Amino acid sequence: MTSSSLAETLQPNPVLARRKRAAARAMPVATEPCELLSLEPRTVLTMRFRSTASDLPRGFFHRYAAMMQYSSEHGQAPASEPFAIYDNNDGNAADVEAGFTIQPGMPASSDMRVVELPAMTVATLTHVGPYSKIEPTYFKLLEWMHERGLTRAGRFMEVYLNSPVDTTDAELRTQIMVPVTQPSANDQ
Repeated sequence: MTSSSLAETLQPNPVLARRKRAAARAMPVATEPCELLSLEPRTVLTMRFRSTASDLPRGFFHRYAAMMQYSSEHGQAPASEPFAIYDNNDGNAADVEAGFTIQPGMPASSDMRVVELPAMTVATLTHVGPYSKIEPTYFKLLEWMHERGLTRAGRFMEVYLNSPVDTTDAELRTQIMVPVTQPSANDQ
């Protein structure tokens, strides 16, 4: 079976898909507990772009596919789920860096960067549900950070734990990460 016929086979029934989307809009957003994670340094392959929220899915699919092909041509497969790092969100659009972890040694290309992300501590919370309803999950995580005296120390990140291609909106899982610093003993 070709990948295009497989994709066509996986397409949901339009009537059922509309019903599932309507049910997802009516459901409250579910989240898992907030926590702190320590991330190890890692090498990532990324592509940068600027996008409005409505154009993000198209921008991601195109770029993730290009990066997967590029890494395959260099004998590698992504070593993590796809992620995005967000900058300069002005309410209308944001600068986005989409990518995944790779093994060191892959060369950059004219439109793809190979970047070393440093070790960091992040506050994290997993959003379950449609991307369009992620904002309250961000507020919950930021409130949790504030209650613990944690300070944001970097760009907002999202890790896409499953794909909208084969997952209903209600079952989408997005791990939100915010790099943080903890107050020193002198601050207390």
